Amino acid sequence: MTTPKTGRDAPASSKAARRANRKQELAARKQAEAAAAAKARRRRKLLTWSGVAAAMVLAVVLGVVVGSNSSDSADDAALDTSVAAGFPESTRTDGGVVMVADDAQNPVRVELYVDLLCPACREYEARVADTLERLVIDGRVELVVHPIAILDGLSTTEYSSRAAAAVACAADEGLFWQYQKVLYAEQPAEGSDGLSDQRLVELGTQVGLPAAFQECVDSATEAAWVEQVTDTARQAGISSTPTVLVDGGQITGGTAGDLEAAVEAAE
Repeated sequence: MTTPKTGRDAPASSKAARRANRKQELAARKQAEAAAAAKARRRRKLLTWSGVAAAMVLAVVLGVVVGSNSSDSADDAALDTSVAAGFPESTRTDGGVVMVADDAQNPVRVELYVDLLCPACREYEARVADTLERLVIDGRVELVVHPIAILDGLSTTEYSSRAAAAVACAADEGLFWQYQKVLYAEQPAEGSDGLSDQRLVELGTQVGLPAAFQECVDSATEAAWVEQVTDTARQAGISSTPTVLVDGGQITGGTAGDLEAAVEAAE
């Protein structure tokens, strides 16, 4: 004879079912949490590598724009101090040094912000100097160079400021571009004393600067002008060199072709 089940068995069965359900829910929750954690880890890893990739891309772009930070890797053209025949004399203004052909009609304004101690500035000029000179001579470009001093802390004698003051003196004699080239050709290493004032004068003599140039360098009369140009650049948001503007817009490509394409687009 079968003994009938009592009413106490049903609640026990229900409790077991609820425990089983809770276990299933707990297992499902743990699985979901594990999946979410794994997803978060993958996302963090992705973001990390994206940041690294972005930094690498930025480094490449900056490398294209400004070149290596080593003078030894500068293009051979950096040592070429010749200037194309017909290149106009320089004129100094409150904000920079202007070079434009007398017969230029509505030339595109190209601005270079440079520090004479900056190896990347030297390398950039090595790549674009010939193209820039041709564009200026052809009347297509008004070239404005802003010699700023933001790397004084990388020499023991504030070479950036002294060199910028010296090129200002050269600009007053019409030979800024020629003199800047010889300074790049003999650019001192970062962290060094920099070129002495005597050497700055000697290099000026090499490009034909007169005795008035030496007086200008020795008296350091253009130090205030350098400070003014540097402060104006900072106020304009210029924080690195070289910075290149074509028709007021910054370009990122670092080749002569990039520069000429930007000029053509602005014409």
